[in-house]
Amino acid sequence: MKKYWIIVTLWAFFFSVDAQQNNKNMEYKELTPNIGVKSVNETVQFYSEVLGFQKIVSVPETGEFVFAIVQAGNVNLMFQEMQNLQEEYPDLKAGSEKHVVTLYVKIKNMNELYQKIKTTDYLVKEMHKTFYGTNEFAIRDNNGLILTITEDEEPNEQIKNYDNFFFPVDDYDAAKKFYAETLGFKVKFEFAAQGMIAFNVGNEEPAIILKDKKNFQMQNQPFG
Repeated sequence: MKKYWIIVTLWAFFFSVDAQQNNKNMEYKELTPNIGVKSVNETVQFYSEVLGFQKIVSVPETGEFVFAIVQAGNVNLMFQEMQNLQEEYPDLKAGSEKHVVTLYVKIKNMNELYQKIKTTDYLVKEMHKTFYGTNEFAIRDNNGLILTITEDEEPNEQIKNYDNFFFPVDDYDAAKKFYAETLGFKVKFEFAAQGMIAFNVGNEEPAIILKDKKNFQMQNQPFG
């Protein structure tokens, strides 16, 4: 596996009211990994063509890069040529410690990336459900760096753009219990004596309304 180094660059926002309040006034604003790689050009190519990032900065602008920044959405990654990075931070040359770093990446529509990459050598762990309940897969970039890919689960879409739904029911009490306790709908209003109850669906104004068949003559009539 190719060796790489990661330097974490921090942009900190710091106001100094007095020396005793320094910690209270310090606020971290961004954290961007600066990853030491053998070839910045090859790395930019991988992140652009495979993962859909876009190069926004490079040094120099053309030719053989020694540094580059790629961006996708709100995510920024910096890559620096290994020798150049070691010249900037000489301690990295002599360090014998082994640092293990993986990147945990959240994206939208991760299945699209998975379908693109699942038959390639980049995939190192197939899509799976973790013990903490998320779907993830893992890939290895051209430098050997492991990226775990996941996605925030989207909330279920609410039913929208409809008028009130009127449902005739044979067992009013059982239907009321089902919609309230099993489905978790909140009661909007109820006329118990007349055998009618309405349930809210999300934040929508229209409701699901149950009507007791014994109290309403509904045969051969449209509902709603």
